[in-house]
Amino acid sequence: MWTKKNTILRTVVKILSFILVSEMFSRAFDGLKAIYGMLLIQSLNITKLSISLSPIISVVFLCILFGRFFCGWFCAFGSLNDFLYLISSKVFGKRFTISPLADALLKYLKYAILLFIFGFVWTLKLLPSENYSPWLAFDQITQAPGIFFVRPAAYILLLLILIGSMFVERFFCKYLCPLGAVLSIISRLRFVEISKQVSSNCSSCSVCKSKCPMNINLDDMEQQKSGECIDCLKCIDYCPKDNIKIHFLCRNITRSKYITFAALTIIFSYLSSSYISSYANAKGYSVSNPYTASYTDNTCQSDSGIDIPEELTYKDGVFKGVSRGRRKNLTVLVKVKNGRVSEIEILSHKESRGYYEEPFRTIPKKIISSQSLDVDVVSGATLTSNGIINAVKDALSNAKE
Repeated sequence: MWTKKNTILRTVVKILSFILVSEMFSRAFDGLKAIYGMLLIQSLNITKLSISLSPIISVVFLCILFGRFFCGWFCAFGSLNDFLYLISSKVFGKRFTISPLADALLKYLKYAILLFIFGFVWTLKLLPSENYSPWLAFDQITQAPGIFFVRPAAYILLLLILIGSMFVERFFCKYLCPLGAVLSIISRLRFVEISKQVSSNCSSCSVCKSKCPMNINLDDMEQQKSGECIDCLKCIDYCPKDNIKIHFLCRNITRSKYITFAALTIIFSYLSSSYISSYANAKGYSVSNPYTASYTDNTCQSDSGIDIPEELTYKDGVFKGVSRGRRKNLTVLVKVKNGRVSEIEILSHKESRGYYEEPFRTIPKKIISSQSLDVDVVSGATLTSNGIINAVKDALSNAKE
């Protein structure tokens, strides 16, 4: 009975998370990038960091309590893997199997990918991550096919991952996911444990092993300690002898309590940390509503402002510019007074919460104070930062003397 209930419940949760918090995976990973970037330059700015903390804290906090529950229930990328595999298994009528040795070796690949990203992409910056990120491509898939030509490598990687997901259950999660590599390490600290009573009552049918999407060998295992577990609970659902239990602080808890508590925990932590992030950023700048913000250079009221080269002198007026950030149609209004950029207003946008706050707060200020478009972007929000810069550039193209 619970097998059907759990399958329906998990499917509903995955569909809702796919629709409502589809960007949580990429936001969590970008949060990790932002934290690492600040540690790398030994400048940990809590105000700036608050933007990045919301998703990563939610995911990590949940992982310490319950293990990789996020991966099995809330990750939109993982859900897409499940949906594709389900469709493929119905079409082809069989499962594609990988030998235990190959499976064990391939699982180390995600750790190698994580180290590569840390070393070559984030530290040495040899590759622009936005151009090769399959989860960013997934995040922007609604903008296809036009967005394909902006970063084709990312979409080719995404396509290959999706093809792999059709034939190997949780293909990306098991072998390629760098966030999964981080969470698999953290989940070893988990408070909730899944244990199996290996006794005469156990028929050694290996159903728990065969139903596990992560290929964890539960035979002769009294306690599941693998960081690969994504808490799908299939091993419990399909056990014919009811030998597998959930323990929280050494006490048995039911599946319904576990699922409810874990789901409420991630929702509460995500919403509360998002509120804290929004509040912290609201203290950094004044906005008329969540979607518009304007920035004024008061030095333009007199002639004692920031000097700018003659070739960057503009005619006075208000000019509109449009560009692409993470989404299309990031629109700004640029006011020029006394030949200087005096005010930048974010007129409208479709950028994602968690990405736009810090760029909206800092990029216009940098442009105004330096009277230049050559300003540093916000780590973890490169696309939105560049979107603002290019929108201002588009506006100023109509303001040249």
